[in-house]
Amino acid sequence: MFINAQVVNLQQHSIIMADVHTKEIRSYNMSCIKGKNTKPEMLVRRFLHARNFRYLLHDKKLSGKPDIVLLKFKTIFFVQGSFWHEDTTSNTTRFLRSNGSFPAS
Repeated sequence: MFINAQVVNLQQHSIIMADVHTKEIRSYNMSCIKGKNTKPEMLVRRFLHARNFRYLLHDKKLSGKPDIVLLKFKTIFFVQGSFWHEDTTSNTTRFLRSNGSFPAS
């Protein structure tokens, strides 16, 4: 299981994050971000289905609602896209250019 976590003590580092949107606009923007049936998830599902694996999708009974569950093999998949997790292994990786001075973690 892979866990990507970062803990920052804001008082120690004196980082102040100002939001440029109102609470309503931020809520609308975040509600438009897809959480299911993303392109990377669909690629994994097509791969598994082509090889005759049968699976469950987004099983609410399991902790964290995994994207794909293989019951026969007692295996779960959390498919995470490279945009949010900064995958630098691909030659086609593009990074945001709007705030280049912001410190990268």
